[in-house]
Amino acid sequence: ASRSEKASRAVTSLKEDLSKLLSN
Repeated sequence: ASRSEKASRAVTSLKEDLSKLLSN
């Protein structure tokens, strides 16, 4: 469970970073 949680968090943060780069 902890692994999936960390993975989902990492993916979410990566998506946020990508969206920020794309918006710039």
